[in-house]
Amino acid sequence: MVVSEALWKKSAVVGGNVGGIPLQIVDGTTGVLAQNTEEFVENVSYFLTHKRKRQEIGERGRKFVREHFLVPRLVQEEIELYRELIHDGG
Repeated sequence: MVVSEALWKKSAVVGGNVGGIPLQIVDGTTGVLAQNTEEFVENVSYFLTHKRKRQEIGERGRKFVREHFLVPRLVQEEIELYRELIHDGG
């Protein structure tokens, strides 16, 4: 949840490639998945010194959260499911 919250705030996120983090970060697109401490430090340093890239990643991260994790998307999926069930049943 913390990763998605940071993405929603348009932060450039660097996370570990473990658990649910890879489900929230598309490596190189919405953030960066670091394999070890050295990669983590390298990527954080990069984002600190490259404002434009940091902003681009942040924008994509927010869009990804909007499309995959917010309630309106879940409601839309349920509506589509009901439409399919009605269509297939009729």
